[in-house]
Amino acid sequence: MNEINDDSGKNWDQEFEKLRLEEENIKKQLDTVIIDVEQLEGSLVDLLNVNENIYLLNNDAKQLTTILKNSSTLSTKINVQIQELDIARSRVSECQKRVQDLLDLQLCSDGVQNALKEENYEQAAIHIHRFLAMDQHLLKQTADDMAQDCATVTQSLKLLRDAAAMLRNKISLHFKEAISVSDLESVKRFFKLFPLLNMHDYGLETFSSLLRKMLKNAVTEKLNSIKTNNILDKRNSIVFADVITFLFEEIARLISDNKPLIETYYGSGSLITVVSALQKECDFLSELIINEFRSCRNITPKIHIINEVTRSGSSKTEHIEPKEIDLLLNEITMIHSRYGLYLRFVRARIQEDLEGNASDPEKSKNILTNLDSIMLNSNLAKQMQTLIGDYLLLERYYVEQSIKKALTMDTFDKDALVSSMVDDMFFIVKKSIRRGYSSGNIDAVCAIINNACTILETDVCNTLRQQLRQGYSAGYLDLTQAYNVMIQGRLQQMDSEQNRVLFLLYLNNCDVCTEYTSTLQSTLAEEIKCSTHNEKAKLDSCLSGFASVKEAFAHVKEYGLLQLKNSVVKPRVVPWVDNFLTVSHQLSFEEFSSYDANEPFIRSLIINLESLLSEFKPRLTPTNYDHFIVIIAEEVIIQLEKDILKTDFNRVGGLILDKEIRSLVSYMSNATLWSIREKFSRLTQIALVLNLEKVTEILEYWGSENCTFTWRLTPKEIKQFLSLRKDFRSEDIKRLKL
Repeated sequence: MNEINDDSGKNWDQEFEKLRLEEENIKKQLDTVIIDVEQLEGSLVDLLNVNENIYLLNNDAKQLTTILKNSSTLSTKINVQIQELDIARSRVSECQKRVQDLLDLQLCSDGVQNALKEENYEQAAIHIHRFLAMDQHLLKQTADDMAQDCATVTQSLKLLRDAAAMLRNKISLHFKEAISVSDLESVKRFFKLFPLLNMHDYGLETFSSLLRKMLKNAVTEKLNSIKTNNILDKRNSIVFADVITFLFEEIARLISDNKPLIETYYGSGSLITVVSALQKECDFLSELIINEFRSCRNITPKIHIINEVTRSGSSKTEHIEPKEIDLLLNEITMIHSRYGLYLRFVRARIQEDLEGNASDPEKSKNILTNLDSIMLNSNLAKQMQTLIGDYLLLERYYVEQSIKKALTMDTFDKDALVSSMVDDMFFIVKKSIRRGYSSGNIDAVCAIINNACTILETDVCNTLRQQLRQGYSAGYLDLTQAYNVMIQGRLQQMDSEQNRVLFLLYLNNCDVCTEYTSTLQSTLAEEIKCSTHNEKAKLDSCLSGFASVKEAFAHVKEYGLLQLKNSVVKPRVVPWVDNFLTVSHQLSFEEFSSYDANEPFIRSLIINLESLLSEFKPRLTPTNYDHFIVIIAEEVIIQLEKDILKTDFNRVGGLILDKEIRSLVSYMSNATLWSIREKFSRLTQIALVLNLEKVTEILEYWGSENCTFTWRLTPKEIKQFLSLRKDFRSEDIKRLKL
């Protein structure tokens, strides 16, 4: 269509199109407005309906407000009336009580006289208890209010006061008489009456004195009996542990037997008084037992000798055989273990007693705090602390001397890989720690663990290192000959053949000690249970000391392996690998077939290595054997790399070297379960460099994304090995940009 223009130059078609589009937009807007108007009309109708509902709700709310106001006014009036009724009721109750007290006063006055005449102390105590619960001032006031004869009330009060005093005296007298003749039934009968007469403290103190006396008689008799018995009694080694166990069991029995009686008649929280009294007697009796124990077991002289040995460090000083104190240590830990059980028992019984006093938790808390103070500050606790201190000194001496003895008396069997010292040492350490744990004292366990770690890390490691320092004599093993010349199986001064046997034994000892240390650490972590988070943290800290012990054994083993490397591996491997220099690596393809069929160097090297490994495999632990293979591999790698640098190659020689190294890697990898291929990375890459067809082929590996390995050779080393290829031009090698 042709555009229409007027003289003014306007394009009327475009103007028309704009007007048409504007008209369409206006129509759309009008449609939208119409829709909105319809929606607004609907919303308006809804609002009108809501307005009607709001009007109805407003009327209902006004009516509800009126009803609530009336209800509030009525409830206020009723509440006032209820308060007046409550006051009246309380006054009536008080009046009834006061009247009842007056009536009970007369009944108690008459009843107590009859009961005393008939020596019915229980009934008399009940009447006195009722009288003591009355307010005597109110009794007189009530009598006045009721216009009764006040003189009668006064007389009754006086009579009951006199009766109460007389009853207290009689019950106390009969109670003491029953105690003197050990009439337990009468003791319990009168003990029950003291609370009715407001004599709680007197009853508990007197009853506690009786229990102390009973405890003293029983334990003294037991202690005297062991002094008169034959010293070869079967339980002589733990007789004092039996006695102190008897002491704790007697206290436990007395508490358990009398706990119901005390709780019933004296109330919750009263048991602490009896426990406190028994603890005082326990302090006295336990001191007698411990002193007798120290005297009979000669603990003080033993400690004096141990201190002298520790101070002088001389072998000439008088020593105590570990066996002499082994049973003593068992008895001490048994005593301390029983002490721990006793503490837990007493606290559990007091807590049970306080469970009925839930209404006053603060009082219960104070009683438990008081109990802890009594038990922890008692003479018994101090004696046990001193005893555990002596125990730790004796236990340390026992472990030190036992391990020294195990090292001195070290023996081995013909086919054994380790000597007897390993099992003996760790048996002693484990026994000592478990014995400390049986005492129930986590601090003692930690002290023993720290001591054991110190001994293993110093004395034992020094002994192993000293033996390994002698080195491994050159020559081949003859184990049968070495075993036959042993004198009574003991390790003594021997010839070089025997020294080689000892060297390998102690090297294996280091390896097994490392393994045993890890096992011991994990075993103890599972076996030893802690009651608090702090105890667990303390134990974990001590057990971490075994990591240092393990590291110390590993260092000694590394030292021994280094000795073995210098005396065995290097002297043998170097000449074997140096045979590489006797073989030409500049061959023609015709010569390659003959060389490939015979493989003179690598076949000879593998045979020699096989002979060396077979020589040591039966006499090394699996871990040490694997270490030995690694040492051989490392030495072969070092020496072979040196020899390669001294050799000239052509393309065929590089191919031969590649095959030789592959055969060597395959053999060494099959010889051990450890991953050893990584150690041959440099040799493998050297073979790759020397096996290239042209110099620039190295660029396909160096810096290429297709390269699947990490280079162990530097650019300088690569060029150095490329220069060994006599068929490569030096100019091409120098132009390489790596």
